[in-house]
Amino acid sequence: MKKLFIILLPFLFTGCATLSENECRVANWQTIGYNDGSQGYATSRISEHTSACADYGVRPDLTLYLRGHEEGARAYCTPHNGFDAGRANKAYAGICSQSQEPSFMQGYRDGQKVYSAEQELNNIRHRITTLENDKKKLQKDIDQNQTKIISNETGMSERANLLYQNNKLLDRQSHIDHEIGMLKQKEQFQQNEIRHLMRLGGRY
Repeated sequence: MKKLFIILLPFLFTGCATLSENECRVANWQTIGYNDGSQGYATSRISEHTSACADYGVRPDLTLYLRGHEEGARAYCTPHNGFDAGRANKAYAGICSQSQEPSFMQGYRDGQKVYSAEQELNNIRHRITTLENDKKKLQKDIDQNQTKIISNETGMSERANLLYQNNKLLDRQSHIDHEIGMLKQKEQFQQNEIRHLMRLGGRY
């Protein structure tokens, strides 16, 4: 396993404590190390445990923790877990051994491809939604203008201006329809790409 520097001094950090008072007092540090390693955490996480337990006068057993962490990392560093971590865009803490890291990272890179493709799909769908809302607003303006156009109270000059405005609005709607159509094609392509990438991920 890669050599890592372990910071043992307590430090201030935001968020909840990693362990409660009871967990600190009854801690099995080998099990805690295993759990951290099996979830992909670096060994430096023991610094957070040290900080969490300091108020209760409990100090982690580093030897047991590292022993458990090594076992947990061995369980974690599989291609399947790499794929899941990459797809979740979870940072890799560099905990895998030299023998396991290549296959783990292959899965991780493939998972990241899925993540990127899914993000792109979300962006496309967000753009489609935005354009559809814009189109609804345009239609509302067109309908309001049309009401004025057919009103007997509207003068000829104003009616001509409203007709001109509506032509402009209809032109904008047409451009939006075209863009939505192009985006829906991209959406379909992206969905197919994700299915393809997920099939590749199935080998893990």
